[in-house]
Amino acid sequence: MPFRFKQFYIDDTDCAHKVGTDSVLLGAWADLQMASRVLDIGCGGGLLCLIAAQRSLANIVGVEIDGPSYKQAMQNISNSIFKHRIILVNEDIKDFSSTEGFDAVICNPPFYKEAILPPDETRSRARHTALLPLDILFSKINDLTQHQAKVFIVIPTLLETELNCAAANQGFFVYRKTLVKTKPDKPAKRLLLALSRKVSAVEQTMLTLCDDKGIRTPFYQNLTSDLYL
Repeated sequence: MPFRFKQFYIDDTDCAHKVGTDSVLLGAWADLQMASRVLDIGCGGGLLCLIAAQRSLANIVGVEIDGPSYKQAMQNISNSIFKHRIILVNEDIKDFSSTEGFDAVICNPPFYKEAILPPDETRSRARHTALLPLDILFSKINDLTQHQAKVFIVIPTLLETELNCAAANQGFFVYRKTLVKTKPDKPAKRLLLALSRKVSAVEQTMLTLCDDKGIRTPFYQNLTSDLYL
């Protein structure tokens, strides 16, 4: 069954990286309204491309290495009202180039760090940092962006120090951070991060998805109200 949002739907049947809360949160949280060229790194079935198109007037490029995911994204995009502003590329981001720089990057990167790769190759590509280390990711972001570009990314809290180091080595610094936890009594396991090439004080907030009864919090509802049915 496709995942239906207010202005589009996503079929992720053949996608290595399935539709999840992380991408929805990132897309709703990112400051994309003023962007003109957005790059979605590892676009999967096209969810973040479509959210970016809905929340801005930008032209979006989604890069996806996995063939089945790319084909599914093509179908999802072609069935949307935003298809004229989205271009998809079936390529490893490490090989991707563009003659015109992007002013925003959005990314839900691979983040599993097991010592042994998962057996399924497509799942490995989608979920394992060994195939797209954070230092290589930010090196490519540095190459592909305009000077004033902003980067929006979601990661596990355990990778915060590693990401900060990889980003700083390429001249990017966090200016906005939201810690995400599922319930009030749970620790935060995800981070929504916004980075730019300016060093500034970090605006930090906490987002709790559900209350003790499992009901979505007002903050979560308001954040995603333009997306969820």
